[in-house]
Amino acid sequence: MKKLLAFALAWFLFVTWGIELGTAWAFIKATGTWPTDSPVLRFALIWTITLLRLTAVFLLLRWLGLRFGELFTGRFGMREFIISVLIVLAFIGLEVAYSGSYTLQSLQEFRYFLEISHSSFPLALLLFASQYAYYFVEIAAVNLLYLGGLRLSGKKAGIALPVFLWGFAHSINALLLHSVQGLLLGLYAGLLAFAMYYAALRRDSLKLPVFTWFLNLIL
Repeated sequence: MKKLLAFALAWFLFVTWGIELGTAWAFIKATGTWPTDSPVLRFALIWTITLLRLTAVFLLLRWLGLRFGELFTGRFGMREFIISVLIVLAFIGLEVAYSGSYTLQSLQEFRYFLEISHSSFPLALLLFASQYAYYFVEIAAVNLLYLGGLRLSGKKAGIALPVFLWGFAHSINALLLHSVQGLLLGLYAGLLAFAMYYAALRRDSLKLPVFTWFLNLIL
């Protein structure tokens, strides 16, 4: 149990939320502005977090005696594809029910990068690609959390850790957004984490949450 708690705390502080908040705070202190206000600062922030997270992932993998490739084990066939699509469609349905409208998430994100890039298409494309590299390392980190929980405690911990430490923990955004939207984001991410990792456990496939995550980001 002590090793599980140490792993969970290390992941929370040094792989995700500690790195996210700490790096953002350091950028604000150094520049005097929120990093998202500038495309250059946003690019630097994305890659600083991504590289720090990737380093922390490798360190925790070494601690657990795992290899990076083990974060993506399992098959991905037609059944896994159908499960992923059904999960994403269910969450699109939730979004439509809540907001009454729907726009491709990838399109919204690219428009945002185009806006902060002052309509510079190449710069917006660079930011967009960088953001998806960030997302890849993020889902690899969540797979690590699942795998660590599974190895150190069992199936329940394997699912519970991603749900609470990554999914519901998105409610931390409520502190930054100062609105109920941050809490709703935490609820949404927690439910998505449960769906992805319950399916990953049943299908014995860590490719399934990776595909589901990116499909959700695109759609």
